[in-house]
Amino acid sequence: MHKQFEKAEALATDGLTPNEELRITFALENLMKQGRANEPYSAIVATTILKDPHHERVRTFMVQNTIWSNELQALETELDALQLDTKP
Repeated sequence: MHKQFEKAEALATDGLTPNEELRITFALENLMKQGRANEPYSAIVATTILKDPHHERVRTFMVQNTIWSNELQALETELDALQLDTKP
């Protein structure tokens, strides 16, 4: 948690305050947790999250700014295993 806060402080110069970064990170974690295997409709939720173009933009931003945590990566890996095949 402290490490995330330090990284968020570095982003404050770009207009993102530490509190906003933490709020966004926790919101993303909570959203991604809705796609876990023990949650209702997990495959649909996982597919919706991972296929959303905003997810990739947010992920890219967080990775570039070193705020993409191990927890988020683990959640994404879990969702990836659960998502539905949407290829035609």
